[in-house]
Amino acid sequence: MEHLTASTTVSNEHETPWSTANADARPSVAAQTPEANTARPATDPAVSISFSQQPEVDTPPGERMEEDTTLCDNTDNDVGGWWKTVQHRRRARHMHAEAQLPEDTSGIPYAPQQTTRKRSLNQNPPPFPLHDEKIILRPHGGLRLDSWTRPELANALWSTAGLSTKDRQNIIFRLRPQQNLAVISTPKSHVADALYKVRELRLGQLVYPITTYFAAPENSWKGIVPGLVPGTPSSTLVDELLTPGTQILQARMMGQTNIALVTFEGLKVPRYVRFYGAELRCYPHRPRQLVCKRCHRLGHWADHCPTPHVLICATCGTDNPAPSHPCTPHCRSCDGSHPTSDLNCPRRSRQTPNKAWVRKALKKEQRELQPPRTSTASKDMATTGHSQVSTQGTL
Repeated sequence: MEHLTASTTVSNEHETPWSTANADARPSVAAQTPEANTARPATDPAVSISFSQQPEVDTPPGERMEEDTTLCDNTDNDVGGWWKTVQHRRRARHMHAEAQLPEDTSGIPYAPQQTTRKRSLNQNPPPFPLHDEKIILRPHGGLRLDSWTRPELANALWSTAGLSTKDRQNIIFRLRPQQNLAVISTPKSHVADALYKVRELRLGQLVYPITTYFAAPENSWKGIVPGLVPGTPSSTLVDELLTPGTQILQARMMGQTNIALVTFEGLKVPRYVRFYGAELRCYPHRPRQLVCKRCHRLGHWADHCPTPHVLICATCGTDNPAPSHPCTPHCRSCDGSHPTSDLNCPRRSRQTPNKAWVRKALKKEQRELQPPRTSTASKDMATTGHSQVSTQGTL
């Protein structure tokens, strides 16, 4: 009888990619913040109550920071303090997580893999740094920001805020011409505080009044809660609203309606919240596009209009109309046969804010904070320099 001997060599175990914890996809709204015009009618057109989630609408990266369409609520000018508290807490947690990062004891230095990225054809500006504090600047007095160069606007703002050259490091000044506003992003808290206190801007020989406030954090989403008492103070909403597992960053009533706009931490809106223990339904907030009642352009309210002295017919959109001019409904936005302020205008359709870049940034941050994992065979290779070989017995 012939004896056959078979031996096999076991190769090193391939290192398996370690898994990462995916950030929760969380729906909400920027941009955000102090907002809802109290003079708005009892039925707020910016409110959407839908039971199905709409697909995300792609927006330019430069406009990623979501902006609430119901801005200019002067009764809640102190909400910027909420964002300051939230930013400080998030920055402290982030620094603590980096400090607790364990060292790699496998003997193999960890180096992130270099990947070759395809050249993007998108010419939009990149998104703001995730953990920066963002300040929104809105002009008054007929100031049109895009009529000045960006360096002129930035230099006037830095001078008024008293910022030094060192303070201006890593600061980003970005203009949004359609909305007639500017966004300033900075990683330094004292710089954000100085910008928040600016109330006027000197350009040329004129001084223009401005409004500044803190934007909502990027890692947040807004929802609407109907069924509340109109006029409920923001402090009461924040203290009494409860969502297990989700932190409420800020809440306020939307004008004179019975609907509250609530900002949640994270990228998910809970289905239900509790107010004084009573369970209420919560829906993602999908704002409409703003329409100015003065110039009938999209993107801003009348109190921030860059052309407040222009007279336009609200029905046909004619400039400087005569008292007896022929008036046929015409939309200046889509050229449709309806007034520009019509809620059914396709240019004013509700859109779900795009938070895809925030999820991507959070996943990348989690990968950087987690230590690399190596298999047992890789560790043996690092110490012995050769692979283990096992031989099966005679068949």
